[in-house]
Amino acid sequence: MDCCFYKSILDNSPMGYAYHRIICDESGVPTDYEFIEVNPAFEKLTGLMSKDIVGKKVTEVIPDIRNSDFDFIKYYGGIALYGGCEEIDQFSEPLRRWYRVKVFSPEKNYFVTCISDISKEMQKIKELDSFFSINIDLLCIADLDGTLLKVNKEWEYALGYSVEELEGSKFLELVHPEDVAATLEAMSQLSNQNTVLNFINRYRRRDGEYRYIEWRSKPHGRVVYAAARDITARIMSEVELVDKQKQLEEANHMLKLVLDTVPIGIFWKNSKLEYLGCNRVFSSIAGLKDASEIVGLDDLKISWSEGLGEVYRHEDRDIIASGESKLNYEVFLREYSGEERWIRKNKVPITDRSNVNIGILGTYEDITEKKRAEEALRESERKYRQMAEELEKLANYDKLTKLPNRRLFFERLKHGIREAKRDRSGFALMFVDLDGFKSINDNYGHEAGDDLLKEVGRRLSACVRESDTVARIGGDEFTVIARSVAARHDAAMVAHKIIKKLEKPFKLKEQICSIGASVGIALYPENGFDSESLLKNSDRAMYEIKRSQKGTYCFFDQIRENA
Repeated sequence: MDCCFYKSILDNSPMGYAYHRIICDESGVPTDYEFIEVNPAFEKLTGLMSKDIVGKKVTEVIPDIRNSDFDFIKYYGGIALYGGCEEIDQFSEPLRRWYRVKVFSPEKNYFVTCISDISKEMQKIKELDSFFSINIDLLCIADLDGTLLKVNKEWEYALGYSVEELEGSKFLELVHPEDVAATLEAMSQLSNQNTVLNFINRYRRRDGEYRYIEWRSKPHGRVVYAAARDITARIMSEVELVDKQKQLEEANHMLKLVLDTVPIGIFWKNSKLEYLGCNRVFSSIAGLKDASEIVGLDDLKISWSEGLGEVYRHEDRDIIASGESKLNYEVFLREYSGEERWIRKNKVPITDRSNVNIGILGTYEDITEKKRAEEALRESERKYRQMAEELEKLANYDKLTKLPNRRLFFERLKHGIREAKRDRSGFALMFVDLDGFKSINDNYGHEAGDDLLKEVGRRLSACVRESDTVARIGGDEFTVIARSVAARHDAAMVAHKIIKKLEKPFKLKEQICSIGASVGIALYPENGFDSESLLKNSDRAMYEIKRSQKGTYCFFDQIRENA
């Protein structure tokens, strides 16, 4: 295949490709590298055009590259000089994007980078952090080697260890010794990409106490996502109930009273699967007026739902033959009265002193209300999550335009200042005020005005990048935090684009309306070091241009120059 064929592949590849030559000083230390060739995907992903960079050094293309926390020149130089193939996830501070970069050297002094933009993937990680912070369940992400990669704050309350202590630790070190084998078996199931539900083991708290934790885990490759709950109180309640039942069984003289008092159905059968007795609850379930009526009957002679009698006999034969209990399984039952219920059943073999199976003891526990409560709890949790989402929207977003409101605007502005201060970079804050909006309200009504504001929000959002922020801070006043804009001429281009976008006519139902926009611009850090100063100065610039010449833009420092 000829070179044209391979070039066609590179030109149409969705992955960015760039070919470079490393440049070293007299002692052989990498000091720079040159762009030799890039494909269209590289241009699209980085915004660096081939005509502007090919034949140039990276320090000429990206002057701030030496100020990055990561030493790209040293890293790429090592591969170009000594060979190898590596892959890294790296944030490019000059380009303000996350990239996954695969680097290899086809020959000494040269290297190839294949890049893909993973900024959205990193944003999802941020969203996951947010979800972790508000969830009331115990949430964690672990790998199949048993390392806790991420946990939420609820684990601190459950186990007494800080999030920092838990993340990076081996969770098996906290598991009760008696539960390690079962935990490893569950991990084996997850390794086979099987979901593990309702798994329970015990974890040691900082104070030495063990807590029962119930898990719901789902694997994804080498990573396991899990939600858990501390069910110690429930387990202890169940243990106490079992102990009490055993004590009551030992008191033979009170057996009849106990059997007729406990709120679960109890029966016992012989090895022929004939009933020898039951308590009052079970006789009611079986549709009998008195417990004594069941003696001598088998399940085929009781008015169970169609087919259940034979199912019960099949279960009982297996238990008698194997000597193994069947515990805590749930069935849906239609009683003799026609009422439908959920029942939790237990069946155990009864043995004599010679350890010969001579019958079956069984219990029926009505868990209908528990099932309903669980369903109600799930619905309640769903409504809570929905309410939390709605509250978050109400607190941070403008109800009309769905844009960030003044509160969220200030949060993002302060965050932008912190990042710019850390990165020693700059950005622009634009104060946008609509010209002629009042006449729209006066002539066509507030409903038309609201429709216009919604469309203004959409047009403003279309003028900036996803990393920028468009906010409505009141009335017909909007702000734009252009974090990707540092140079004055770039800010002017964005402002000009906004003005031209808003000059286009608006169709409001059957009316065609036109407005304008005046834009005040404050640059960080030249026009202010804090959020209040930047907003105030961009507002002053907007009012200056609105007073002197509407429909254009003005930088804050122009006010002082014109004063």
